[in-house]
Amino acid sequence: GDGRIVPVSRHDCAAAAAIVLTSEGHGCKAYEITGPEAISQSDLATLFAEVSGRPVRVARLGDKVLVWGLVRYGFPKATARAVAAFGRSIREGYFDVVDPAFETLSGRPPLSLREVLIPHRGDLVDAH
Repeated sequence: GDGRIVPVSRHDCAAAAAIVLTSEGHGCKAYEITGPEAISQSDLATLFAEVSGRPVRVARLGDKVLVWGLVRYGFPKATARAVAAFGRSIREGYFDVVDPAFETLSGRPPLSLREVLIPHRGDLVDAH
């Protein structure tokens, strides 16, 4: 579908946790730690193609086909259904939230997905 996600790096999540755990004033507070921008499946495909130098296309699958394919490749049925439910949540906009909490806590913007992927370009290119 046309839903978007806001990927955040593990490095930024760890940095936010360290700040909260080592400084005052965070008791009873919750923070949405997100990346800097919401991106669609098409945006992801374009980015993966640019970073890897290989063509990437989006294969749009219905939930039933996705569950069937995941089970066929060895996923437990419950896990396959959970993946499909996650996809529905994305399509319905539940993960299309960019929050400034990381930058407020750390004083710097979160890393973009491109900034995370570039150092791992070789891993993407070698993946088959």
